[in-house]
Amino acid sequence: MNALLLALFIVAAGGDRAPHWHQPELSPQTRSKAARIVSLAPVVTETLFVLGAGERVVGVTRFCDRPAAASTRTVVGGYTDASLEKILELRPDVVVAMPSFQQRALLDRLRERGVGVFVVFADTLDEESAMMLALGDLVGAPAQAQALVQRQREVLATTKRNAKGRQPRAVVVVGSDPLVVAGPGTFADVALRATGALSVLQAGDPAWPQWSLESLLARKVDIVVAAEGPAAVTRLQAVFAPLGPRAPRIVAADSAILMRPGPSFADDVVTLAGLLSPGTP
Repeated sequence: MNALLLALFIVAAGGDRAPHWHQPELSPQTRSKAARIVSLAPVVTETLFVLGAGERVVGVTRFCDRPAAASTRTVVGGYTDASLEKILELRPDVVVAMPSFQQRALLDRLRERGVGVFVVFADTLDEESAMMLALGDLVGAPAQAQALVQRQREVLATTKRNAKGRQPRAVVVVGSDPLVVAGPGTFADVALRATGALSVLQAGDPAWPQWSLESLLARKVDIVVAAEGPAAVTRLQAVFAPLGPRAPRIVAADSAILMRPGPSFADDVVTLAGLLSPGTP
């Protein structure tokens, strides 16, 4: 599993989503002068750039790789090891975070020093939509944010309408070592169901469960979508080798899809529908 997905898994397994960590109210002054923003999540960074606020982003994590311009910003650390000192050196008006237990102390110390902290979540599609709208409001681009959300809804609706006849039992695999799949209600599972595939996830499953080969067989999976892209196909083939002819078919796009929510989600849905289209080898 790559480091970005590991961070997602940490949040799902141990993230603190108590009310204290939901969206705090920023003062009108902070909202109006959010000229220097530090982003502690790749989806936040990508969304801010798409909303036209990339020039305001002064600090990012080492995982913030989209768009390419994000790599020119100061790196303050990773998802769980961001440096308080590096963040403070950037004199941010706002730090945007997707908190986990590993970030609680950092966010508290930032608040104690008078730095605005803007908390968002994006595991589910509803959370992701709310995240983009909130960021649009933060940077004064509500219309652009609404357009992103609307496009996602339209793409999902169109994909569902065109999904007749697609009934494979499928799962989106987001990590190969260990084997981690996209659970019910996650943005990746929503995308899978929109294509007409039968999700093998069940109500009550975790958001990002870790599976054994026995779990894969028990769910009678026909197709595994390797979300990490072509490199993951070889790894998964090795993982599935003990299953012999019982191993599910593996499909992957030319690059990673559904590894994070955000502005690229609509394009990922279109790509996924193509991968699962009847007749696709």
